[in-house]
Amino acid sequence: MSQIIPTYPIFEGSQVLTSDQLNQLSAYLDQQNRLTRSKLIGIGIVCGLQVQPLPGEVKITKGIGITSEGFLIQIGTDFLGTHYRPYTLPETVTYKPFGFPNQDVTLWEMLSEKPEDETQVKKLNSPANFLNDKFVLLFLEIFDRDLKSCLGNACDDKGKDRIFSLRKLLVSKTDLDLILTRSANVSGSFSGASGLKVFRLKKPLFDPSKNESNQLDAFIKHYQTVISDTVKPDFWDQLKKGYDVFGPILGNSFGYSNPFDQAAVSTKITQLQASLTAAPATIKGIQYLWDFYKELVLAWEEFLEAGHSLWYSCPTDPSLFPLHLMLGKAKTATAEEFYKYRHGFVQPPIFNEQKLLKETVAQRYRRLVLMIETFELELIQKPSPDKFPIKITPSKEKMGLLGQRSIPYYYNLKSKGTLGSWFSLEKTWKDPKPKNLWSADRDEVLSYDNQPDTPKPNGTFLESPLDYDLEDFPFLRIEGHLDQELEKSKDAILKMIKGFNLPIHLETLHLDAGGSWEYKNCGWHDLQEEYALHRFQLLGMVRDIQEIIHFLRELNKKYGEKEELFDKEVEEQVLKYFELFESWIAGLEECLENMDWQKFQDAYKKILQALLDLLLIQLKFLDKIAIPEKESEKNLELYNGLLARVSPILYRILDLFYFTKIQRLYLSYVNRVAQLQNSRKFSEYLKKNPGLNHEAGVYRGGTFYLLYLQSTGRVIGDFSLAGKAGCCDCIDACGDEKWNLLPPFARPDYAITNINTPIRIEVMVNDRLPIDRNYTIEPTSEESEKGGVVKKENENSVFVYDPPKDFSGDDTFTYKLIDKDSGLSDEGRVTIWVKSPKATSCYSLEILTCWGEKNVRATATQRQLGVENLGFEQIVQALLSSLTASRGFTLDEIRSNVLESSDTRVQLLRCLGLDPSNASYEQMEGMILDYQLANCGAQQPPSNRCTATRISGRVMGPTGGSVVGAFILVEGTNITTRTNDKGEFTLSFPSPGVTLVIQAEQFQPTTRFICSESTIDIFLNPTISEDVVVVGVSPTGLNEAVLTEIISVRGLTLNPARNPTREELVRVATEEKEEITLKRDELAGLKNDTLRLIAESNNIEIRNTDTKAVLVNKILRRQ
Repeated sequence: MSQIIPTYPIFEGSQVLTSDQLNQLSAYLDQQNRLTRSKLIGIGIVCGLQVQPLPGEVKITKGIGITSEGFLIQIGTDFLGTHYRPYTLPETVTYKPFGFPNQDVTLWEMLSEKPEDETQVKKLNSPANFLNDKFVLLFLEIFDRDLKSCLGNACDDKGKDRIFSLRKLLVSKTDLDLILTRSANVSGSFSGASGLKVFRLKKPLFDPSKNESNQLDAFIKHYQTVISDTVKPDFWDQLKKGYDVFGPILGNSFGYSNPFDQAAVSTKITQLQASLTAAPATIKGIQYLWDFYKELVLAWEEFLEAGHSLWYSCPTDPSLFPLHLMLGKAKTATAEEFYKYRHGFVQPPIFNEQKLLKETVAQRYRRLVLMIETFELELIQKPSPDKFPIKITPSKEKMGLLGQRSIPYYYNLKSKGTLGSWFSLEKTWKDPKPKNLWSADRDEVLSYDNQPDTPKPNGTFLESPLDYDLEDFPFLRIEGHLDQELEKSKDAILKMIKGFNLPIHLETLHLDAGGSWEYKNCGWHDLQEEYALHRFQLLGMVRDIQEIIHFLRELNKKYGEKEELFDKEVEEQVLKYFELFESWIAGLEECLENMDWQKFQDAYKKILQALLDLLLIQLKFLDKIAIPEKESEKNLELYNGLLARVSPILYRILDLFYFTKIQRLYLSYVNRVAQLQNSRKFSEYLKKNPGLNHEAGVYRGGTFYLLYLQSTGRVIGDFSLAGKAGCCDCIDACGDEKWNLLPPFARPDYAITNINTPIRIEVMVNDRLPIDRNYTIEPTSEESEKGGVVKKENENSVFVYDPPKDFSGDDTFTYKLIDKDSGLSDEGRVTIWVKSPKATSCYSLEILTCWGEKNVRATATQRQLGVENLGFEQIVQALLSSLTASRGFTLDEIRSNVLESSDTRVQLLRCLGLDPSNASYEQMEGMILDYQLANCGAQQPPSNRCTATRISGRVMGPTGGSVVGAFILVEGTNITTRTNDKGEFTLSFPSPGVTLVIQAEQFQPTTRFICSESTIDIFLNPTISEDVVVVGVSPTGLNEAVLTEIISVRGLTLNPARNPTREELVRVATEEKEEITLKRDELAGLKNDTLRLIAESNNIEIRNTDTKAVLVNKILRRQ
C-alpha cells in the first residue's frame, strides 16, 4: 500500500467485463477501507492481545489491532497455546520483515492442540527452556489459492481464492531485533526515530575526606566537573537539532530560522561553557549554575516528551509493520522488553489537529531558548547581596513539571529575549491552556522578582505569597543570601520564619576550618555551674586577702604615728604581690565561654615566679646550698637535676588549690567546643548526615543550611535536609581529651651554678603533662638578661647556660615551649643563681640584702664604687669586696654617714643577729664596732672614740621651721648659747663626747649626744596644751559628712529620731556660734582629708606627704 490506487473502473450496460477491471475495483475498495483504518483510526494494538505466561503454556487474550497497512487483526476468544511447530512462509508468499527474497529468520507457530498427522509438533515446555527467549508475533498470512481448471466449455471454477490466515508465531529475541531493522515499533510514540537524546544531569556527590568537602576552590571545581560530564558540545547540538526535527511546528516562533544559529544564543552558550572552566574565584554561585543546567535538562526532557507525543509523520508510513503485530515476551518481560517488543497504538491527529499539543511543543521550546537568553550569569559570577535582599518563595518542587515551579531569581523573567518572542519568560514558563489557542493572555508566576524588595502589607498572592495559605506548596525557595554576611542572612531568614510562621528550621555549616565559632551555650551547662563555684571560691579567697591587707594598712595609719607596724617598703612589696592575684582573677570572666585562658595561665605563672623568687632568690635558699668544690660538675648536675624534678611536685601541690580545677573545666570546655564546632564543619556533618542536598530551598518541615566560610564570614551556598537537625551532638562519655587544644604551660625553671661555671638545664621536665605532648623548645635569645650565653643542646630539651665572666647573683633567660602538633606555644623563664666564691668578709650577701637596697646604695655611693648603673645584686657584691678590704665600716661612716641614723643602726644590728632594743645611740655604735673587731679583723678603736670639741647646728620645729631663741646647754657645765633669728647656733666645749640639752618655749625639751659630728640639725616637738583651740573655717565650707564627723569627735549629740538637716548640723557643730572651735585631741580624731579641708580653708600651706601630726600642728600654728 505504498502507493494509493488513483483510479477505478466505471461499468456501463451491456459492457463486457474483464478480470483486470474487476480486480482493480476490488483492490481500490480494499485499499480505501484499509486507509480509513490506518490513516484516520490509527495503527497498533487497540485493546487486548495480552501475553500471559502459564506453566508449559502461553495464553493470548482476545483483542484487536490494526497493522500499518490497515489490516484488521482480531482474536475473538482467548487463545491458549500448548504446542509449537516450525513455520515458513508459503512458497508464493514473501514478507520483507521476515527476509527477502527468502525467509532468513526462524519462526515457530503456536498451536492450541497437536494435529494427528504432524510429526514435528512439540509441547511448549519441550525443551524446558524453549520459551525463555521467545517473543509472540501475530502474522496475517495472505495466500492466493488457484481454483480447479475448466472442464469442457465450463469455466466456472476459474480464478483464485485469497486466504487470510492469522498465525500465532514465536521468534527469538535475536531474530526479532533483525525484524525490527526491517520494520518499526510505535510503543513510544516516536520510537526514538527523531534521533534526539534525553540527558540526565549528574548529582555532585561529596566525600567528607576529599578536598571538595573542605576547600572552596575544590568545592566549586567539583560542581564544574559534574556539570561538564553532561554539558558537552553534543548537548548543545541536540538542543539545536530539536528545532530541525520539529521545524514545521517551531518555525513560526523563530522566524523560520534556528535560534541556536543566532548570536544572542550562541554567545550566551559560549559564556556558559566558559564558566565551567573559569577560576573558582569568578564563580561564586556555582550551585545556582548547577541548578540552571538541571532546569535546562528538565525543560529539554519535557519538550521531547511533548514532541514525541505528536505523530511525526502524516500520513502514517504503511511499511512499519504491514502484516504483523508484536505482542510481547512469552515469559515475564522487563519494562524495557515490554515497551520495545510490543506495538502500541498511535492515533492520527484528527481532533482539532492536536493544536494544544502542538502549542505545548512550541512553547516548551521557546521556554528552553528564553531560559538560556535570560539567565543572568552576572549573579553567579559577582553576587550583589546589597541589591538582592533575601526572599522566600513558595513552589511546587521537585517532582512536578517545570512550569509548576516558581521561577528562580537568576532569570530575567520579564525579558522576551532578542529573537522576536511574543511572550516573556514568565508568560512562557507554564504550559499553555486551551484558552491560549485563541488568547494572548498568559498567567503570571510566583517568583523572586514578583515580590517587592520592601514587602507590601496588603500585597497580592504574587507580591506577598507568604501571607497566604501555602497548603498546595510543599517547597520554599530561599534566595538572595549568596555572598551575604552570615549574621545578616541568618537574621533575615529567621525573621521571615518567625514572622510568617514557616514550618522550617535554619542551621549553618562552615566549609573551611578555623575562625571564630558562632554557636554558644550548647552542651556545657554542667561545666558552667562547676566553674562558677570554683570562680567564686577563688574570688572569695582574693577578697579575704584584700581584707587583711586593708585592715593592716588602716591599723598602720591609725597607730603608725608613734611606731609603724611595718615600713613602706614592706607595704609596697605586699601590694605588688597582691596585684599578681588581682591580675590572675581578672582572667576569670563570669561565663566560662568568655574566659581568656592564656591571660589566666600567664597570671598564674607570674604568681609561681614571684613565690619561688621570694623563696629561692630573695631569701637566698639557693645560695644556702653548699656545693662542694670537689667534683663540682657532678654535684651541680645532681642539685640541678633534683631541682628540675622536685619542682613539678611543688607545682602540682600548688595547682591542686585552684589552677588544676579550673584547668580541668576549661579543658573539658574547649574539647566540647572543638567537637561541637567540628560537628558544624560541612565535611564532619556530612559523615552523620549523608542526605544533605542542595535544592535552593527546603521542603516544609525540613532544615535549611547556610554554607559559609569562617575565614570571610560570608555565605557561599546552601543545602537542605528532611526533618529538624539536632541541637548538639552527643559528647562521648569516655572520649580522649585533646590537651593540644590548650597552649603549653612553660612553668618557671630554676637552676644553680658556681661563678664562671656552665651548666645544663632541663627545662621541659616540669612542663610535661601526665599525657605525652609533642613539645620542642627554642631560646628567644642567645644571651641572658645579665649577658650570659644560652645555647640549645642539639635536639634535646636542654639548654646550656654559661654565666658572664666573674658574675654572681641571679640571671634569667626566656625560651619558647612549642607544641608541634597544634602550633601553640608559651614563653617560659629560667632563673639561675650564680654563687659567688666563699666570702672572707665579716659581712655577707644575706646581711647586706637584709640591710636594704637604699642603705647599700648610699654606702656604695659614698665609697665611690661606681655603682650608678648596676643592679642591686652587683652593688652588694661590690660593697662586700670593699668592706672586706676596709675590714668593715669606718668610724666616719658609722658616725657621720649612713649609720649616723639610729634607724639604720638598728636595722644593721638586727641583720647581724644582734638585739638593739635596749641599747642607746652610743651603745649601738659600740655593738657594731665590737662585731667588726670579732669578725672582720678590725683594729681596737680608742677608748674615747669621740673627737669633736666644737659643734654648729640649727634648731627647727617638726615642720622644718626655725626655732628662734632656743636655749642650748652642755650638760654638766655652764656652757650655753641661744639660736639666732634663723634658728642657728655654734658652741665650743673643752673635751669631746658631750651631751647637749635643748629647750624652747612651747616645745618639749630634748638632748643630743655629740661625738665626732661637726654640724647637726635638731628637731623639737611642740608641748601638749589641752586648752589650745583653733578657729575653723566658716561652716558653709563644710559638707554634711564633715559636719557629722566633727559633731561625733566632739561628743555632741543629735536627735536620732530623724535625719537632721544641714542647718541643724551647723547649729550643733558650732554650738550656735559663728565658728567651730576644736581642741588638739579633737583634731587628732578627725580624718586626714577633713584636716586638709580645714587647713586649706584657713589658707595654711600643706604638703601631700604631711602626716596627721604635722597637719594638726600646722592647724594649731605650731610651726
